[in-house]
Amino acid sequence: MATQFDNLQIADKTEEQAFSARELSVLIDIATVVSAASSIGAVYSSLAALVADLIEWDAIIVTTPEDDGRTFTVSLREGEDVPGRAIGTKIDADGTLHGEATKRRETLYFTADDGLTAELALRFPGLRHSLLAGFRSFLASPLFSQGEVVGVICVQSFEPHAFGNHDRMLFERIAVFVGPAVGRIDAYRALRREDLRNKSLLKIGRLLLGAHDIGDVFEQFVEELRTVVEVDRIVIAVAQPDGAALIDRYRHGISVPNWDENIVIPMDALEPNGVDVTSHGYILPHDVMRDIDPATSPGLYANYQAGLRTVMFAGLRSEGRLVGTVNVKSVNEDAYGAADLEYFEQVADHIAASIERTLTHESEIEMNRGQEDRIRFQQEERRAVDVIRAKQRLLASASEELRTPLSGIMGFVDLLARNRHRNLDEKQVRYLSIIRRSAEELSGKVDSLIDHAEINESQLQISLESFEMATMLREAVTDAVPKLTEQGQSAHVESDEGIEIIGDRRQLITAIEHLIDCASRHAPPDTTIRVLGQRVGSRVELSVICHGPGDPDEFVPEAIDLLDGEDKVDNVGRTGPDPDFTYVRAVAVAHGGDTTYDSTPDGGATFTIRIPARADFPAGL
Repeated sequence: MATQFDNLQIADKTEEQAFSARELSVLIDIATVVSAASSIGAVYSSLAALVADLIEWDAIIVTTPEDDGRTFTVSLREGEDVPGRAIGTKIDADGTLHGEATKRRETLYFTADDGLTAELALRFPGLRHSLLAGFRSFLASPLFSQGEVVGVICVQSFEPHAFGNHDRMLFERIAVFVGPAVGRIDAYRALRREDLRNKSLLKIGRLLLGAHDIGDVFEQFVEELRTVVEVDRIVIAVAQPDGAALIDRYRHGISVPNWDENIVIPMDALEPNGVDVTSHGYILPHDVMRDIDPATSPGLYANYQAGLRTVMFAGLRSEGRLVGTVNVKSVNEDAYGAADLEYFEQVADHIAASIERTLTHESEIEMNRGQEDRIRFQQEERRAVDVIRAKQRLLASASEELRTPLSGIMGFVDLLARNRHRNLDEKQVRYLSIIRRSAEELSGKVDSLIDHAEINESQLQISLESFEMATMLREAVTDAVPKLTEQGQSAHVESDEGIEIIGDRRQLITAIEHLIDCASRHAPPDTTIRVLGQRVGSRVELSVICHGPGDPDEFVPEAIDLLDGEDKVDNVGRTGPDPDFTYVRAVAVAHGGDTTYDSTPDGGATFTIRIPARADFPAGL
């Protein structure tokens, strides 16, 4: 609110005042000097000297209003300096003769008696610097150009009551000549600002156009932006692919606690104070920022708490769709005007195009990376196939090489075991029986090796037939008895009778034998291994149960491998899974089932193969 000055006098325009011939001559010289100059700044010293021929002054100052209409800038100055009032200084219009003269559009005179200086300095903050510097008389006149106030010219004197009515009339006539010249300053400055903005837009456009990613030139972009508008903090947010939210991606400047990470902002939170940022740019002035509700606009509230006072926002649109937003903030309360917003919206157009290129570039990189991954996967897949084929050839060759001598061994053992000539004693016949059993076990290991190779290639073949569950389990136990006897162990079948299974009888017997063999290796002597078969709902469960305590440090990791099927290395360097367990799991999966492992309270374990019963067996097998 403007201050009402005491002792303020207005020039009496009704009074006829005659100027002397000398005064008229000086006035003509003043008019000639200022009208002939392209810039009043170039002739201001000459103007000040001519004014001194008419009016004694100790300082002469010209101020021009800013776009906001609330502040003045000290543009020209001659004479005694005043601390805090150098050229370029911004002056609040309230409490100053400049503001009063502009508002009243009249020439004003003010004098300060010595006894009131301190009081006046407090009452009139705009005059405080001059009063403290010793000035006591002030004469101010508005400057007009094409009917608009373009500035104020003021003379100051250290003497009280230094200016009379005649001085005021002379000064008003001087202002008539100076006004148009100052108007040219304002026009020049406007043209200069426009030229600066145009050059800045051109530089920013070139900078962003040459970058695949705006992040590569972000710092340079900010520096160029600062040549035109104040930037104490800038944030560019990019729309997420689903269009439901923005994410703060690029930022620079003053830190705002809890808002310096990649903050996700829902689209429905982009209308603070009812303004839609997606349709046009706008400015949030200091008084709006000051009253921000932290509950509805926590981001703006946090920025205000960090010392930022004014904000400019603009949406980033590309081909009619929102690709992001940009905002700049300043610590000054009146940092941005209409011209700044117009420039900023043009900058936003460049940013939007750059964001679109950035997103396209990132998409291309991701596509190329995906293509590279696919090519690498195909190459690795081909190498794996080559390895598998080489292994197949090796296993086929090894199996033939092993089976031929084994067949010979078992054939000759059978001939000797007949003992036709009765030349072998009972002990020798028993040895032949052991050799025969060992050869059969080795033959089984060869078959298991081939089966294991088929499992690794996901080619385990099963032949379907119908058989009775309990009979199949007893056959598996019978095959395992010789080895169990050597370990001082036994096996016992507990099974429901009459349950029919459709599956691969040989593969299931071999799988049960593997589990019995595992249980035998890890169970103590003089124990009985239970082989349990039962119907549970639509499935059958084939379980091998051993009792401890055996060797859990080795036993348990193998059992876990049976469950998850992943290769592991335990704390003693054992790699897994165990081939027997792998085979058991593969047989169960080939039959449409699975395997489980459970420990028993006494330290033993239960291994279970669960497969569908006859009615539920997968179609097509």
